[in-house]
Amino acid sequence: MGQARRILVCEDEADLRTLVGRLLWDQGHDVEFASTGEAALARLERGDVDLLVLDLVLAGMSGQQVLERLRQFSRPPRVVVVTGRNDYETFALAMRRGADEYLVKPFRLNVLLRACEDVFRSSESAVPERRAERRRSMGGSVHISDPHGSDLGHGTLVDLSAGGAQVELTSPLQLRSVVRVAVDAASGLLVDVKGRVAWQGRGPRGVAHGLGFVHAT
Repeated sequence: MGQARRILVCEDEADLRTLVGRLLWDQGHDVEFASTGEAALARLERGDVDLLVLDLVLAGMSGQQVLERLRQFSRPPRVVVVTGRNDYETFALAMRRGADEYLVKPFRLNVLLRACEDVFRSSESAVPERRAERRRSMGGSVHISDPHGSDLGHGTLVDLSAGGAQVELTSPLQLRSVVRVAVDAASGLLVDVKGRVAWQGRGPRGVAHGLGFVHAT
Protein backbone atom coordinates (compact mmCIF):
# COMPACT_ATOMS: atom_id res chain seq x y z
CA MET A 1 0.00 0.00 0.00
CA GLY A 2 3.03 2.26 -0.17
CA GLN A 3 3.57 4.71 2.70
CA ALA A 4 2.92 3.32 6.17
CA ARG A 5 -0.17 4.80 7.85
CA ARG A 6 -1.68 4.73 11.32
CA ILE A 7 -5.02 2.92 11.18
CA LEU A 8 -7.60 2.51 13.94
CA VAL A 9 -9.87 -0.54 13.64
CA CYS A 10 -13.16 -0.12 15.52
CA GLU A 11 -14.95 -3.48 15.49
CA ASP A 12 -16.69 -5.31 18.34
CA GLU A 13 -16.23 -8.79 16.83
CA ALA A 14 -12.88 -9.84 18.28
CA ASP A 15 -12.01 -12.36 15.56
CA LEU A 16 -12.74 -9.94 12.73
CA ARG A 17 -10.95 -7.11 14.55
CA THR A 18 -7.84 -9.26 14.87
CA LEU A 19 -8.03 -10.49 11.26
CA VAL A 20 -8.39 -7.00 9.81
CA GLY A 21 -5.64 -5.67 12.05
CA ARG A 22 -3.25 -8.45 11.03
CA LEU A 23 -4.02 -7.87 7.35
CA LEU A 24 -3.23 -4.16 7.62
CA TRP A 25 -0.18 -4.78 9.80
CA ASP A 26 1.17 -7.18 7.15
CA GLN A 27 0.95 -4.27 4.69
CA GLY A 28 3.32 -2.28 6.90
CA HIS A 29 0.81 -0.06 8.69
CA ASP A 30 0.65 0.82 12.37
CA VAL A 31 -2.63 -0.61 13.65
CA GLU A 32 -4.56 0.20 16.82
CA PHE A 33 -7.88 -1.22 18.03
CA ALA A 34 -11.12 -0.12 19.66
CA SER A 35 -14.14 -2.29 20.44
CA THR A 36 -16.60 0.57 21.09
CA GLY A 37 -17.46 3.89 19.51
CA GLU A 38 -16.61 5.70 22.72
CA ALA A 39 -13.12 4.18 22.80
CA ALA A 40 -12.59 5.01 19.13
CA LEU A 41 -13.49 8.67 19.66
CA ALA A 42 -11.27 8.91 22.74
CA ARG A 43 -8.32 7.68 20.65
CA LEU A 44 -9.19 9.87 17.66
CA GLU A 45 -9.32 12.98 19.83
CA ARG A 46 -5.58 12.54 20.45
CA GLY A 47 -4.98 12.82 16.69
CA ASP A 48 -2.37 11.14 14.48
CA VAL A 49 -4.77 8.59 12.93
CA ASP A 50 -4.89 8.48 9.13
CA LEU A 51 -7.73 5.99 8.63
CA LEU A 52 -10.61 4.61 10.68
CA VAL A 53 -12.00 1.18 9.78
CA LEU A 54 -15.44 1.42 11.40
CA ASP A 55 -18.19 -1.09 12.08
CA LEU A 56 -21.61 0.57 12.18
CA VAL A 57 -23.26 -1.83 14.65
CA LEU A 58 -21.55 -1.37 18.00
CA ALA A 59 -22.66 -1.66 21.61
CA GLY A 60 -23.36 1.76 23.10
CA MET A 61 -22.45 4.52 20.62
CA SER A 62 -23.15 3.34 17.08
CA GLY A 63 -20.84 3.75 14.11
CA GLN A 64 -23.28 6.27 12.66
CA GLN A 65 -22.94 8.35 15.82
CA VAL A 66 -19.16 8.14 15.55
CA LEU A 67 -19.37 9.47 11.99
CA GLU A 68 -21.58 12.32 13.15
CA ARG A 69 -19.13 13.25 15.92
CA LEU A 70 -16.24 13.18 13.45
CA ARG A 71 -17.88 16.02 11.54
CA GLN A 72 -16.89 18.26 14.47
CA PHE A 73 -13.18 17.40 14.16
CA SER A 74 -10.94 19.95 12.47
CA ARG A 75 -8.89 17.16 10.86
CA PRO A 76 -10.98 13.95 10.91
CA PRO A 77 -9.47 10.70 9.63
CA ARG A 78 -10.64 9.07 6.44
CA VAL A 79 -13.20 6.32 7.10
CA VAL A 80 -13.85 2.89 5.63
CA VAL A 81 -17.16 1.50 6.91
CA VAL A 82 -17.56 -2.28 7.29
CA THR A 83 -21.05 -3.50 8.14
CA GLY A 84 -23.60 -6.23 7.65
CA ARG A 85 -26.20 -3.61 6.70
CA ASN A 86 -26.76 -3.37 2.94
CA ASP A 87 -29.97 -1.31 2.88
CA TYR A 88 -30.03 2.00 1.04
CA GLU A 89 -30.93 4.18 4.04
CA THR A 90 -27.93 2.99 6.09
CA PHE A 91 -25.58 3.31 3.13
CA ALA A 92 -26.73 6.80 2.16
CA LEU A 93 -26.61 8.09 5.75
CA ALA A 94 -23.07 6.79 6.30
CA MET A 95 -21.85 8.37 3.06
CA ARG A 96 -23.52 11.69 3.82
CA ARG A 97 -21.88 11.69 7.23
CA GLY A 98 -18.45 11.37 5.65
CA ALA A 99 -17.59 7.70 5.05
CA ASP A 100 -15.17 7.30 2.17
CA GLU A 101 -15.85 3.63 1.42
CA TYR A 102 -18.69 1.27 2.39
CA LEU A 103 -18.06 -2.48 2.51
CA VAL A 104 -20.81 -5.01 3.20
CA LYS A 105 -19.95 -8.09 5.27
CA PRO A 106 -18.91 -10.65 4.38
CA PHE A 107 -16.26 -9.18 2.08
CA ARG A 108 -13.01 -10.49 0.65
CA LEU A 109 -9.88 -9.24 2.37
CA ASN A 110 -8.44 -7.99 -0.91
CA VAL A 111 -11.56 -5.81 -1.26
CA LEU A 112 -10.76 -4.16 2.07
CA LEU A 113 -7.16 -3.58 1.03
CA ARG A 114 -8.29 -2.06 -2.26
CA ALA A 115 -10.73 0.22 -0.45
CA CYS A 116 -7.95 1.46 1.84
CA GLU A 117 -5.66 2.01 -1.13
CA ASP A 118 -8.34 3.99 -2.94
CA VAL A 119 -8.87 6.19 0.11
CA PHE A 120 -5.17 6.90 0.50
CA ARG A 121 -4.73 7.61 -3.23
CA SER A 122 -7.68 9.94 -3.33
CA SER A 123 -6.92 13.47 -4.49
CA GLU A 124 -10.26 14.90 -3.36
CA SER A 125 -10.55 18.24 -1.59
CA ALA A 126 -9.57 18.68 2.05
CA VAL A 127 -11.41 16.34 4.41
CA PRO A 128 -13.11 18.99 6.62
CA GLU A 129 -14.56 20.72 3.57
CA ARG A 130 -15.62 17.44 1.99
CA ARG A 131 -17.42 16.26 5.11
CA ALA A 132 -19.52 19.44 5.16
CA GLU A 133 -21.00 18.70 1.74
CA ARG A 134 -24.56 17.37 1.53
CA ARG A 135 -23.71 15.45 -1.63
CA ARG A 136 -20.42 13.71 -2.34
CA SER A 137 -18.66 12.23 -5.33
CA MET A 138 -19.18 8.51 -5.55
CA GLY A 139 -18.11 5.59 -7.65
CA GLY A 140 -19.85 2.45 -8.75
CA SER A 141 -21.39 0.63 -11.66
CA VAL A 142 -24.98 1.67 -12.35
CA HIS A 143 -27.59 -0.51 -14.03
CA ILE A 144 -30.86 1.13 -15.12
CA SER A 145 -33.96 -0.90 -15.91
CA ASP A 146 -37.64 -0.16 -16.32
CA PRO A 147 -40.05 -1.07 -13.47
CA HIS A 148 -40.58 -4.49 -15.08
CA GLY A 149 -36.85 -5.31 -15.18
CA SER A 150 -36.07 -4.63 -18.84
CA ASP A 151 -32.54 -3.28 -19.37
CA LEU A 152 -32.31 0.45 -20.19
CA GLY A 153 -28.61 1.14 -19.82
CA HIS A 154 -25.41 1.03 -17.81
CA GLY A 155 -23.11 3.71 -16.50
CA THR A 156 -21.45 5.33 -13.48
CA LEU A 157 -22.73 6.86 -10.24
CA VAL A 158 -21.52 10.46 -9.87
CA ASP A 159 -23.38 11.91 -6.85
CA LEU A 160 -25.77 10.61 -4.24
CA SER A 161 -28.04 12.17 -1.63
CA ALA A 162 -31.03 10.99 0.38
CA GLY A 163 -33.43 12.24 -2.29
CA GLY A 164 -31.71 11.38 -5.53
CA ALA A 165 -28.61 10.68 -7.57
CA GLN A 166 -26.68 11.86 -10.59
CA VAL A 167 -25.56 9.16 -13.01
CA GLU A 168 -23.77 9.08 -16.34
CA LEU A 169 -25.04 6.56 -18.88
CA THR A 170 -24.09 5.48 -22.37
CA SER A 171 -27.55 6.34 -23.73
CA PRO A 172 -30.30 8.83 -22.78
CA LEU A 173 -33.37 7.97 -20.72
CA GLN A 174 -36.84 9.36 -21.27
CA LEU A 175 -37.49 12.43 -19.15
CA ARG A 176 -39.97 11.97 -16.27
CA SER A 177 -39.96 8.20 -16.73
CA VAL A 178 -39.77 5.94 -13.66
CA VAL A 179 -36.78 3.59 -13.64
CA ARG A 180 -35.07 1.09 -11.37
CA VAL A 181 -31.57 2.15 -10.25
CA ALA A 182 -29.12 -0.51 -9.06
CA VAL A 183 -25.59 0.46 -7.98
CA ASP A 184 -22.96 -2.22 -7.52
CA ALA A 185 -19.55 -2.00 -5.86
CA ALA A 186 -16.85 -4.57 -5.25
CA SER A 187 -18.43 -5.43 -1.90
CA GLY A 188 -21.89 -6.09 -3.33
CA LEU A 189 -25.19 -4.36 -4.15
CA LEU A 190 -25.31 -1.00 -2.37
CA VAL A 191 -28.38 0.75 -3.78
CA ASP A 192 -31.55 -0.64 -5.37
CA VAL A 193 -34.26 2.02 -5.65
CA LYS A 194 -36.88 3.47 -7.96
CA GLY A 195 -36.25 6.91 -9.38
CA ARG A 196 -37.83 9.43 -11.74
CA VAL A 197 -35.71 11.03 -14.47
CA ALA A 198 -35.70 14.76 -13.64
CA TRP A 199 -33.13 16.09 -16.13
CA GLN A 200 -30.43 15.07 -18.59
CA GLY A 201 -27.48 16.69 -20.29
CA ARG A 202 -24.03 16.09 -21.71
CA GLY A 203 -21.52 14.57 -19.30
CA PRO A 204 -17.75 14.02 -19.58
CA ARG A 205 -18.19 10.26 -20.04
CA GLY A 206 -21.67 10.01 -21.56
CA VAL A 207 -25.18 11.32 -20.94
CA ALA A 208 -25.68 12.83 -17.46
CA HIS A 209 -29.01 12.27 -15.71
CA GLY A 210 -30.54 13.55 -12.51
CA LEU A 211 -32.81 11.06 -10.76
CA GLY A 212 -35.22 11.77 -7.91
CA PHE A 213 -35.88 8.71 -5.78
CA VAL A 214 -39.48 7.55 -5.59
CA HIS A 215 -38.92 5.15 -2.68
CA ALA A 216 -36.17 2.88 -1.39
CA THR A 217 -36.28 -0.84 -0.76
